[in-house]
Amino acid sequence: MFKIARHPQFTIPVTILTPTDGGHREETLSVTYRAIPSSEQDKFNLGNGDGTRDFLRAVVVNLDDLQDESGQTVKFSKDLLEQLIDLPWVRLGLSTPYFHAVNKVKTGN
Repeated sequence: MFKIARHPQFTIPVTILTPTDGGHREETLSVTYRAIPSSEQDKFNLGNGDGTRDFLRAVVVNLDDLQDESGQTVKFSKDLLEQLIDLPWVRLGLSTPYFHAVNKVKTGN
């Protein structure tokens, strides 16, 4: 049976490819997203940084498994989200999994 959720949310593991000398480092965190209807999604220009930041502000509810440079646990906050989504690799790393999750099509007969 299909359940209709008034405010659907989902939490998934997300891998961010952080640039490093000689390549990238894979870093994983847990992201809780708010699923939005297409009519709301269409209002965001995902072709530029500002539009993608606005989109992520609308859909990212929480980030878990965060640490600072010294390895200390960091709590999620809106200010932290602003710092993170200013980085292009983080914007890509957070937006792509959202679309994969909400657009996944079940294969087979």
